[in-house]
Amino acid sequence: MNPGAPAKLAFSQQPSNTMLNQAITPAVTAQILDANNNLTTSTANLSVALTGSPAGGTLGGNTSVAAVAGIATFSNLSVNKAGTYTLSATSGVLTGATSAAFTISNPVPTLASISPISSNLGQTLNVVFTGTNFVNGASTVSFGSDITVNTITVNSSTQITANITIPANAIIGAHNGTVTTAAPGGGTTSSQIFTVNNPATTTVLTKRQ
Repeated sequence: MNPGAPAKLAFSQQPSNTMLNQAITPAVTAQILDANNNLTTSTANLSVALTGSPAGGTLGGNTSVAAVAGIATFSNLSVNKAGTYTLSATSGVLTGATSAAFTISNPVPTLASISPISSNLGQTLNVVFTGTNFVNGASTVSFGSDITVNTITVNSSTQITANITIPANAIIGAHNGTVTTAAPGGGTTSSQIFTVNNPATTTVLTKRQ
């Protein structure tokens, strides 16, 4: 049976759940069908776009390809922000298609070190966290409830700089420094010890006259 004229699109290989910035595998495929759902031999160009949440996610890779015997293969698609999305497929005047929903997850962070590893009561300073899988906009740091994290900058996937203030009434001693990356995916690292010190008190002796 010969297929009719190209009329509509359909996803044949749906996008699968994938990690942030990783290629979606297996490769997403879409078909060009006739009005009776028969696969055509069209070589038309198909494009895919990202829909869903959160706002700000970008679809990477080759998002427009030519069909081969009615099937377009998108072999290197990726998404740069965690969330739940769908893909929409279009091709000229043909009826488009929407994929099943899929989830992009943040990677699990790890923490290897922090620097410096101590400071005094009443100080405001920068602390550098070194590890892996840090995500801008999704990773945060903590030293416990009695140390204030003023700002954090995700310098790269392996480094975060946190500006912190140690109040005068903070607990003296060891605090657990950790990195947490938000869901989907993500998680909290094991801790590195940051020590709060009570600065030495200087006693001045004066000779009595």
